[in-house]
Amino acid sequence: MPQVAFDLSHLATFAVAIYFGPYYGLLAGVIVALYPYIEFGVLGMFGPAVGLPIILGKAMTGWVCGVLARWMHPYRAVPLSFIPECLFTFLFLKAVQTWMLPDALTSGIISDILIKGWVEVLIMSFILETVSHRHKALNLNAPPLQLLLN
Repeated sequence: MPQVAFDLSHLATFAVAIYFGPYYGLLAGVIVALYPYIEFGVLGMFGPAVGLPIILGKAMTGWVCGVLARWMHPYRAVPLSFIPECLFTFLFLKAVQTWMLPDALTSGIISDILIKGWVEVLIMSFILETVSHRHKALNLNAPPLQLLLN
């Protein structure tokens, strides 16, 4: 299936947002988005200009996750933070389908992209909740990355 690839790139976005806050989550989202932007935007069917919203969507998810993680566990914060990106991606892909690629970007491909995204997010929420519990069980006060840097 063209333009649909399974990846866990948002794992870094979510981890950074949960442990370092919304602004670092936004930055991580931008960095994580560079590969999909190049693959699906620059080299893919969207082109460089139309592919730019990929970066905005992933950055938005990092920021929202960082905000939500202040008040809830990762198993809730991660899926909830993906809702705005999911809606944004749906609207973006429908606009691209309508105006640019009605034959190449079918509704089936759009639904496959969104379903794949939700499967990835649910897997990542499980991973991050497990890491969070392990982190708390060891009575570690610093985020995991900070422990590695010390």
